[in-house]
Amino acid sequence: MPRILCGWLFWFAAIGYSLIEQNAVQAQPVSQDTIPVKRKLVLETWETAYIQGQKAGYVHFTVHQENRNGQAVFIGWKELRLTIARDGQRAVIEADSSTEETEDGEVIAIRGRQTLGKSQSLIRHGQLEDGIMKIRTEGPTTSVREIRWGSNVVGLVREQKLLAERKVRPGDEFHYVFYEPTVNHNVRIQVKVKDIVEMALRTGQPKQKLLRVEAKPEKIGDLQLPGSVIWCDPQSWEVLRTDSELPGLGILSLIRSTKEEALGETGTVPDLISQQSIRLDRAIPRIHDLAAVTLKIHLKDENVASVFAVGAQENRQQLVQAKQLTPEEGFVEIRLLGIRQPIAVESPMTDPGKEFLESNRFINSADARVKQLAHQATLQAKTPLQKARAIERWVRQNMRALNYTEAMATADHVARTLEGDCSEFAMLTAAMLRAQGIPSRTAMGLVYAEDRRGPMLAYHMWTEAWIDGQWFSLDATLGKGFIGPGHLKITDHSWAGIDSFKPLLPITRALLAKPRAEIVQVSER
Repeated sequence: MPRILCGWLFWFAAIGYSLIEQNAVQAQPVSQDTIPVKRKLVLETWETAYIQGQKAGYVHFTVHQENRNGQAVFIGWKELRLTIARDGQRAVIEADSSTEETEDGEVIAIRGRQTLGKSQSLIRHGQLEDGIMKIRTEGPTTSVREIRWGSNVVGLVREQKLLAERKVRPGDEFHYVFYEPTVNHNVRIQVKVKDIVEMALRTGQPKQKLLRVEAKPEKIGDLQLPGSVIWCDPQSWEVLRTDSELPGLGILSLIRSTKEEALGETGTVPDLISQQSIRLDRAIPRIHDLAAVTLKIHLKDENVASVFAVGAQENRQQLVQAKQLTPEEGFVEIRLLGIRQPIAVESPMTDPGKEFLESNRFINSADARVKQLAHQATLQAKTPLQKARAIERWVRQNMRALNYTEAMATADHVARTLEGDCSEFAMLTAAMLRAQGIPSRTAMGLVYAEDRRGPMLAYHMWTEAWIDGQWFSLDATLGKGFIGPGHLKITDHSWAGIDSFKPLLPITRALLAKPRAEIVQVSER
């Protein structure tokens, strides 16, 4: 039963799993008295991928069998390739993962590789030991995570056979647990078997009887991940089509096909930035220099007031009102302020803690090159505010923008390449701030922009520095020394202890809420 990853891979176009050579999935070490490992192909399938009806790529799945110490081990391998566009440039989302399973379906090992930037990856491999999956993540730094691993955790091989194993019929329900490498976490999947219907797999093909199955993952915090609708043969339970929602892009359809069809040329592909941006009803000239802008944002979410960052510690974003019109939909009205200087306050916020000052995997401020650049940028600066603005200015002047081969690259990597998009600007700025003893974090949300179709709010990342007892916002992609009311924040993070893309989950939630925005008020001063 193909499981399409609930939107994990599609937060940003360049995030994803990529390029593990299939031969790189190694057998476990064997002793001298073990017979040589032999591998044979026991299953291979191809599916053609369509986004909103346009061919965009494929999924290739194989199962190989090996004999180890007289026991059969099955290696499942799934690779997904999707082509989309980012601001007119084509980009490929690549997702490869592998599990090793015993004959009775127990997962004994996992493999994966996650790209961060050009020539930089997180390599993940896990081994089951005494009911614990010990997962080692290697990259700029190395970490180990232990996850309790029960018999209900299903791997890639057994997942393909779940419907046939159960001989499912309309009305059946069950659940299973699957390891999701993008967040390095086990996720529970609820399955409901619906009706047998007549439908065509593709436009123009004759209708046939198919069994409809719905698979829905559990919530992670406040985020309900999108599920999948699976269409299979009602007698053999062979999966012939899977439909899943890609946040901000539409429906991804995987349809069983031949290798030749799957590898054929892609057609016109959707533009991620255009599709995911929130269109505005009118332009706001010089928005980043204005005093304030009030937006009304309509959302499909069961708690609209919690989608965007508002509250006592958000001095830039004031909640005017929030109204839940139905249990699933409502609106928020937020006043965004332009703050050019830290505001003098009688009671400063509580110190943010050491996690915002220490070096970590993504914001690795202890790196020698990061320290060198931070020192170079702040030679003439004296105060923390002067240093923060000098660092923002240096990053703005020295980075090469709009290189979409980078995708959440770590700060030490960016310090050497000096290229990337907003996430690389933000990570390097945050690391250079910490290297100068200034606590920092990245902020994620939306920024005002314009393209040929008009004004919009586009998904964006910037930096916040702890100055004078408060968080002060900077954006090295603009380099103004502050940010105005053109930034709408969703979330922030220190990236401490992070070896996955969990900090981006609130962005996925906002995408799934399908926001619509209108301008309520613009204040010059």
